[in-house]
Amino acid sequence: MPQEAGEQVHLKLYFKLLCNYVLCLLNTLSMLTILNATIPFFAVISCGYLGGMLGVLGPADRAGLNGFVFYFALPVLLFSVMSAARFDTGFEWRLILAWCLVSITLFMLIFLLAKPLFKLGPAEGAIHALGGVYGNTGYVGIPLVVVTFGAEASVPVIVCLTADLMVMIPLTMFLIEAADGAGENKKPLRIITTTLRSLARNPLIIAIVAGTAVSISGFTHPRMVQSFTELLGAAAAPCALFALGSSVYGLPVRGALGEVGLITCIKLVVHPILVWYVMFELFQVSPLWGFAAVVAATMPVAATVYVLAQQYEIYVIRTSTAILVSTALSLFSITAILAYLASTGFIPAVGSQ
Repeated sequence: MPQEAGEQVHLKLYFKLLCNYVLCLLNTLSMLTILNATIPFFAVISCGYLGGMLGVLGPADRAGLNGFVFYFALPVLLFSVMSAARFDTGFEWRLILAWCLVSITLFMLIFLLAKPLFKLGPAEGAIHALGGVYGNTGYVGIPLVVVTFGAEASVPVIVCLTADLMVMIPLTMFLIEAADGAGENKKPLRIITTTLRSLARNPLIIAIVAGTAVSISGFTHPRMVQSFTELLGAAAAPCALFALGSSVYGLPVRGALGEVGLITCIKLVVHPILVWYVMFELFQVSPLWGFAAVVAATMPVAATVYVLAQQYEIYVIRTSTAILVSTALSLFSITAILAYLASTGFIPAVGSQ
């Protein structure tokens, strides 16, 4: 009898160890699946950085590659996705309100704290605040969400990108123009006109508006047009990621550690947490749209913030440092959020699309 009891104890122990082994194996496989979805993106970014470091791509080459992505490949991809979107059924307008509520509130909070915390002026504070809410949704977010959730999830991410382009960029430009023109008696109407004129020339906005108009009209693309958009749009993701890596190389890296650290933390941690809460707790956005927005919120500081800083010649070096640091650390933040979503069953199989 004691021998049988001992054997039962051993069997229970073996069974428990076997269960723990299986659970560990499943967790490992889940993490491998997640890494299979995220690592290739950062590998392409690294290739772009390596191309700049080895001198394969010079400044003119990087400018040409970024021009191709910004004026051709990415607009065609956005046009293709939005023209195929359905606005009569399944489109969640609540997402726009939720995203803008988080972005504007967080932006204004950072902007108001910029002076007492870091002694920044209004123009510098505007760029500083933009870095905390404006992520690299176009170059990284859209391709990543398509891989993790499927092509359908690209629509809410494009909606988030549109909101950033049409709300956050003009708000930042208005604050900078107002600060620069404080001593020149610049009229608010002139500042708004300058901002809107710049916005109207943005190829991403033009593509999104055109695609939306085509979708609402019910117009069907001829096969040759569809083939063209598929062919050129397919180049957007790899070229955008490669261009991002090549653009990050050579950026001046130095500046106040506190400012860069705060913006990186807000962009990679605070922003997605707030988006998560507002999407699901306040606006009850559907899982697919809400999760896509949360992943979009984990994106690193966008290169557009650096372009804007260069355009106005303010806060340039600290902005470039924040882009480089947040891009490097976003590998961990993006992997963490995808792992959490997978572990809680919110997404059944990351990267299986």
